[in-house]
Amino acid sequence: MLDSGQGLTGVTTEELVDLLRLIHRGQLPCPIKASELMAMGLNKVAYQAALLVGLDRQAATAVLVAVIAERRR
Repeated sequence: MLDSGQGLTGVTTEELVDLLRLIHRGQLPCPIKASELMAMGLNKVAYQAALLVGLDRQAATAVLVAVIAERRR
């Protein structure tokens, strides 16, 4: 079962950057589906980044950019 209770705390910054890169390259279809993440071998991300599931490209990009920026601040 997917868990969004932890937000993105269980996902490393590098994994978030990779997700953002996949979205920008069009390699991760949006809205994001857990099954797509798992099919790409991103099972850990699928479970620990459940709050991204269902977001369209604009929303997913906004969340990822904000979290990455906050962590790098």
